[in-house]
Amino acid sequence: MKRMLCICAIAGLVPLAACGDDDGDDTTTGDDMGMTDEDMGMTTDEDMGGGDEDMGATDEDMGATDEDMGAPTTGDFTFNLTSFMPHNGQDVYYSLRDSSGAEVASGMDRVMGGSASFSATGVTVAGETYRISFFADVDDDGTCTAPPTDHVWQLTDQTADAAGDLTVAYAHSTDFTASACDDLP
Repeated sequence: MKRMLCICAIAGLVPLAACGDDDGDDTTTGDDMGMTDEDMGMTTDEDMGGGDEDMGATDEDMGATDEDMGAPTTGDFTFNLTSFMPHNGQDVYYSLRDSSGAEVASGMDRVMGGSASFSATGVTVAGETYRISFFADVDDDGTCTAPPTDHVWQLTDQTADAAGDLTVAYAHSTDFTASACDDLP
């Protein structure tokens, strides 16, 4: 009778708990039911849906990396502005765009003590090239306006390292890029 209940449980006709937990490990298995793999018609790994993942092994257990699996290595973006004393107390907005022009991160920080910092986690890809457009909101309207109203910059050909990280430091200059407003609010 127990074997019949267990076969019905495997088929989903009755709860598996009806088969019992004979060894006290809080799980009901074929062993608890007095059944072997052969009783269930399974004799090979393929019969049982074998394969390393099916057996609980992860890619890491097998020594595989994201690169081995074809997944890109992603990293963090860090952008530090220095010597920005002329913009103390002003907001600076940035946009980070990939080589297709798609925005992958954006933000705003207020310049304090002549510096501002931005960061975004997991947005850059190893070996990929990015452009950073940013402006100091001199007229305090939250919208990029071409110089001389706002001060606007753009850094192109910024490449993420092998770990996927992109870290850029920029010291204030008056070498403005009016067209960068196209990327900004």
